[in-house]
Amino acid sequence: MSSPAVVIVGAGAAGIAAARQLRALRVQTLVLEASAHIGGRELAAAGAATMREVLLAQLTGLFGHDIKRAAATSVAVNWDAEPWVRGYVAAAQPGAADARQRLAEPLGERLFFAGEATSRCYMGDVHGAWLSGIAAAKAAVAQCGLIHSSGVSDVR
Repeated sequence: MSSPAVVIVGAGAAGIAAARQLRALRVQTLVLEASAHIGGRELAAAGAATMREVLLAQLTGLFGHDIKRAAATSVAVNWDAEPWVRGYVAAAQPGAADARQRLAEPLGERLFFAGEATSRCYMGDVHGAWLSGIAAAKAAVAQCGLIHSSGVSDVR
């Protein structure tokens, strides 16, 4: 495989949706997933240090050792192990509903985010993650000029 035009970190619903969208547009794509199958429950159960180690190893292989300086700090939570949550929660604090929109904004011109937490209408649901993955893929294609932008529309 030649160098991918797009790297997707995480093979949850948003990552798979983004990969499907990009591949349908014939964009060379690489999906990184830390576990042997899609989803990350085993990795989350292994703890924050392991999550960081696995991700940094994959990113270092792609971008070199400088990526470690860019990722000097990290936060990881195993929501499945939280006794008061037992999964995840997708609720904004009062007055912070616009945080989802800010979370969905790209970082610079080349780092795009997706997942149920970025969905303004379908937060906390798989279809919110799926639709946000498609939207992030289309935004990346348009922003990075991977194909002619006239065929790209925003579904966020």
